[in-house]
Amino acid sequence: MPTPLKVLILEDSPNDILLLLRELRRNSFEVDHVAVSNAGDMRKALRDRKWDIILSDYSMGGFDALAALQTVYGINLKKDKASLKQFLQQSIYTKEWMVKGIYDSRAKDYTNPFRKMVYENRNEMDKVTGSLEKNSFIRQEQENLVAFKKTVQRIIKVFKL
Repeated sequence: MPTPLKVLILEDSPNDILLLLRELRRNSFEVDHVAVSNAGDMRKALRDRKWDIILSDYSMGGFDALAALQTVYGINLKKDKASLKQFLQQSIYTKEWMVKGIYDSRAKDYTNPFRKMVYENRNEMDKVTGSLEKNSFIRQEQENLVAFKKTVQRIIKVFKL
């Protein structure tokens, strides 16, 4: 049975909104949503109802995730170092979750019995498709995660957060 979820989406791309909704529904959520792309519409949506989650594009031309944080929580990350550090650390957790999801999704491709039946054996399948461990997309995302963590740690150090 789907889990009800009230979602406020801060996004200016209709295609990205559709992708978000499809992914939420695919993961057993019954989504009730409103999509906005500016601060005024966001404030109105926040006044009109209570949301379980707010999902935001990072940058939308004149309105971005940091402005949304300030609007929702009254946090000015330029002045509040503790909140900035927490936000940066949460961004690492989010990126780790995404990379794990990518790996797990691709791993299903390699263990799918219907995919395996096309090949004589695992060795033949690895020659045609490559191994999971050598998947270039997974490796790229893992490398990006390592670089992202280093960047965040450098920011925390430079700004003494």
